[in-house]
Amino acid sequence: MPAPALPLPDPPLVHPTAGVRLRPWVEGDARALATAWADPSLAAVADVPAACSEADAEAWIAGGPARRAAGVAIDLVVAGMDDDTVRGEVGLVVRDPVRRWAELGFWVAPAFRGTGLATAAVGLVSDWALGPSLGFGQVYARVHRDNAAAEGVLAACGFERRGQAEGSHVVWRRRDA
Repeated sequence: MPAPALPLPDPPLVHPTAGVRLRPWVEGDARALATAWADPSLAAVADVPAACSEADAEAWIAGGPARRAAGVAIDLVVAGMDDDTVRGEVGLVVRDPVRRWAELGFWVAPAFRGTGLATAAVGLVSDWALGPSLGFGQVYARVHRDNAAAEGVLAACGFERRGQAEGSHVVWRRRDA
């Protein structure tokens, strides 16, 4: 049985207090995505593609609707309330469609780190994923053990630390209520 399609959030996910709005990736975002993928500080703690040109980013962005339609993944831009500037990303990959488990991933561009954007975005997506719209029973995240900022975000969003994975990563989990 194929996994159900993953819809875009409707209404869109926003956190006015933090000035965060989540939106789909669009073709014009390719330069910002390629820049993020090429950032050594991001590559040190996150899985980024080896091929990270603007053309690679355009191809990845173009594949977003097919990933959602297949029920595989959804990726959203972390933008401001009043502009479309790519400040980061938050997304879900469906790891077990039967048990309804998804893996969460996120990053914030260097200029916007330490501003609360990641906490707002992760909170919005995890609440949405575990709520009635998507109905996941569990959302988990694997973060590099040297990424204390990401661990702080997850803790602030109600995730619990579960232990080590793959030697260099820590697993955090949040379940439905």
